[in-house]
Amino acid sequence: MKPIDICLLLEGTYPYVRGGVSSWVHQLITGLPQYNFYLVFIGGCKSAYGEQYYQLPDNVVGMEKHFLMDHHGLFTPRPRRGKKTAFTMWQSVIERFKRPEESLSPEHLQGLLDNLGKQQGLSFSDFLYSERSWEVIVDLYYQHAQQQSFVDYFWTFRHVYSPLFTLVKIAENLPKARMFHSISTGYAGFLGALAKQHQHAPFC
Repeated sequence: MKPIDICLLLEGTYPYVRGGVSSWVHQLITGLPQYNFYLVFIGGCKSAYGEQYYQLPDNVVGMEKHFLMDHHGLFTPRPRRGKKTAFTMWQSVIERFKRPEESLSPEHLQGLLDNLGKQQGLSFSDFLYSERSWEVIVDLYYQHAQQQSFVDYFWTFRHVYSPLFTLVKIAENLPKARMFHSISTGYAGFLGALAKQHQHAPFC
């Protein structure tokens, strides 16, 4: 593959969805033929997207796609305690998410890269089924959402944070790029922060 100048992190848009954002992305790529682009498409469920709508310009040197809500081969529940240090790190990250005026530090991002999805850290199965994960959810519920339904809080928590395990894996396996750019600030923006931390490359 040719060297990558700009890796675009695209959430639910180009090249599968028509609209203003996708049109802008296509114009950006075609308007900068001197740069090589690599595309990372992030979607919810694969079933929500049809055929690729845009024909990729010649300066797109590669593309990968990921669907954050498609969890294949979920683990069979079994009793598990979970690792205390991993969940201490995890709760501190979640607490930062609840204080939007404070950004995640490089140390928090590195902690996610080092621990999230790792068997020796915070595995996805521990996130789903361990006692420590339950304790974190209950603690956060009592701190921030006592007036809400616990059942709703529980399932919202799972659906919001489960994709982070996939994003860490994506960040670890992205090809080298001179810079990263996300078109949105949701999961794509978080992936950009992880990619920057992992590759020490600019992200904007």
